[in-house]
Amino acid sequence: MPRQFIIPDKAKCLGCCTCLAACMLTHREEGAVPCPRLFLTPTAQGSVPLQCRQCDQAPCAEVCPVHAIEVQGEVVVLNEKKCVGCGICVLACPIGCIEIQAARQTAATGITLTTSILLPLTRSEQDEKKMRKIAVKCNMCYFRPEGPACVKVCPTEALRLVDEEDIRFWNLQRRQAYASSIGFQGAAE
Repeated sequence: MPRQFIIPDKAKCLGCCTCLAACMLTHREEGAVPCPRLFLTPTAQGSVPLQCRQCDQAPCAEVCPVHAIEVQGEVVVLNEKKCVGCGICVLACPIGCIEIQAARQTAATGITLTTSILLPLTRSEQDEKKMRKIAVKCNMCYFRPEGPACVKVCPTEALRLVDEEDIRFWNLQRRQAYASSIGFQGAAE
């Protein structure tokens, strides 16, 4: 089965953040760090959601010293309970779709609060606030039979779940269109 990932259509994105909210709520309900696993990125043409492309080689998994990131079936999954927040995966991600979060933990409810952090927490901050650093990345909502929450809730269908076959098909169409535009009569495969 070809690996699946989500691609955005920036022409359709309104920047409404519905995808971010759905991602956060879905992961909170699952007991994971309650924050979005995708990023709304501004461009000259508008905004576009950006998230993990589920790389074939998974460089984030290759460099994780505690094996908190693994390929499970066709999805690259980060186990937040194993993560030590070292940030090596953030550096290895070719797309920049992994973020370190500071999470407060409670015995009764697990992870309850996150804040995006750029600087490491000092030992006193960790002790004082019962905070720990955890990496977060898109996991395609692998635990949801209906698929990624962001794709399901997007009001303009700006997010699309695709696989490698879709990409091959689109590339073939582009090659054929280009060949036709320059008058080439042969096959564009």
